[in-house]
Amino acid sequence: MLSSFNLSEYVLNSFTEHAEFDFKRFKEDIPKVVGFMDDLLEEGIPYLPLKQHQEQNRNYRQLGIGVLGLADMLIRLGIKYGSDQSLKVVENVLSLLANESLKASALLAKERGTYPKYTKDVLKSPYLDAVANVDTMEYIKKYGLRNAELLSIAPTGSISTLWGVSGGIEPIFALSHNRKSESLGDGKDVVYQVYAQIVRDYMNFKGNVSSNNLPDYFVTSHEISYKDRVKFQAVAQKYIDSAISSTINLPNSTTIEDIEDLYMMAWEYGLKGVTVYRDGCMREGILTVNQQNEEVIENDGEEICPFCDVKLEFTEGCKKCPECGFGACSI
Repeated sequence: MLSSFNLSEYVLNSFTEHAEFDFKRFKEDIPKVVGFMDDLLEEGIPYLPLKQHQEQNRNYRQLGIGVLGLADMLIRLGIKYGSDQSLKVVENVLSLLANESLKASALLAKERGTYPKYTKDVLKSPYLDAVANVDTMEYIKKYGLRNAELLSIAPTGSISTLWGVSGGIEPIFALSHNRKSESLGDGKDVVYQVYAQIVRDYMNFKGNVSSNNLPDYFVTSHEISYKDRVKFQAVAQKYIDSAISSTINLPNSTTIEDIEDLYMMAWEYGLKGVTVYRDGCMREGILTVNQQNEEVIENDGEEICPFCDVKLEFTEGCKKCPECGFGACSI
């Protein structure tokens, strides 16, 4: 059960020296979303396909409240993603999200009861020790919690595209990029160009500003070092009781040793999950800057892999190369 706050919508006076995050409105909205999600969970349990799924959800009542548009929020505030200032802002925003979500869940427990598997041992949770303030702990001690988990930052790829903002906690991918869709009925990939909405918004606000002359806080995923990305996600992870989905884009020059260092650093900083994508890999990512040709070649009615000239195998609506692993599916 997932939902996401669009953080860019909470910025007042965007792109000005008076820009600020509206903590008051954000605080007011959090308990509304927690209550709505708990209602939605209750409505959805009977429709889960397996009895085990239903029992798990009834016993623990996990929610997945997250965020998107975080990179847009920073740009609207005039703050560079990965800077010390950005870490402070993200910590303040997510600390509020964590504490107000916990309070809201405690008040729901007062009204509707705790989740069935709740015990007082929850009060000894390392997560609560790290993030819950005094008021939050008093609410939990008094009423318990309605939900075993509350926060999870999903990829939000589709909904962030619909809203025209950055996904999850990731930086904007590029000032413009190519997006590949593999969901068409004919099985053919379609690549189309997408410009970042935040860039258009800024240029419209300022007027007569070229995309080649943007402030230095317009940084993209390829311009931020993996070490800064890990540190940034670590700040966010502290306040998220579940996991965070985030992809670190790496240049083609990245070595095996670099990737090993990245994963070790992520583990040392307490990240529950991280994904990497190295430019130029055989399987192109969903988002790309430069379009590559992956058109499948037909040879006497048979489809041939575009990379190694091997006949593709077909199974369950998907085609796959048995040699290199290239594949595509149609739905």
